Amino acid sequence: MHDRRVDGQTLTFGNRSQLYKLNMIWWDHETESVWAQLLGEALLGPLAGTRLNQLPAFTGPWQSWHDEHPDTLVLKEPDENYAAENPKEELIVGVADGDSGVAFYFLPLAAAGAVNQTVGHLPVLAVAAADTRVIRTFSRSVDDRLLTFDMTAGLLTDRETGTTWDPFRDAAIAGPLAGRRLAQVPHTLSFDWAWQIFYPTSMYLPGYGQWETAPG
Repeated sequence: MHDRRVDGQTLTFGNRSQLYKLNMIWWDHETESVWAQLLGEALLGPLAGTRLNQLPAFTGPWQSWHDEHPDTLVLKEPDENYAAENPKEELIVGVADGDSGVAFYFLPLAAAGAVNQTVGHLPVLAVAAADTRVIRTFSRSVDDRLLTFDMTAGLLTDRETGTTWDPFRDAAIAGPLAGRRLAQVPHTLSFDWAWQIFYPTSMYLPGYGQWETAPG
C-alpha cells in the first residue's frame, strides 16, 4: 500500500497489463508515468525515479480485522464472499530499507512468534500469529532505545526493560514503558521469487539463510 501523493499532487493509478521483472506495472492518469508495483517507483515518464511512500498495512483475514474494528466499511462486489481467509503460506513477508531487504516466511515466523532483525539501517520486529494469521512489522527503536523482543503466550516482552507489549495493538501494557507504542514498518506480502528479483541479496528468515540455501 502506497501514498498516492507526489509533490502535492494526488495521482490516480491504473493497471497497465504489462510486466516488469515479472511484476505488474501501473500507470498514473495525471502524468502517464509507468510504475513498478512492488517498488512503488516510476520507471518511465515525467516522474521516472520517483518513489511513492509505502504505508504500513494490516495483513490478516477479514474476520480478524472486523473483530477489532466492527465499524469498518469494506468495498465489495455484489454477492462476493468476504469470509475469513488465511494468507497463502507460500508467500513471504518482505521488509525493505532502500535496496536492502529481508523476507520472512509465514509458517516459521508464526512458529517463532517474534523475530528481531535489522534491514539495512532499520531495526525490525516481525510477529505473526498462527491461529488468527495476523502479521505485523514494527520498528524496534523506542525513545531512541533499541529493544529486543521475545514472544510468550501471545505477548511480547522486551529484554532491555522487561516491559510487556500487546503485539497486535502496538502498545506497551505493563512495565517501565507502559503506554508507549511501537511504530509500524511497511511490509509487502509477495511470492518469494518475485521478492528475490528486486532484492537479490535478501534472506529467508527465520533460520533459512541466503536465498540459494532456502528450501524449495
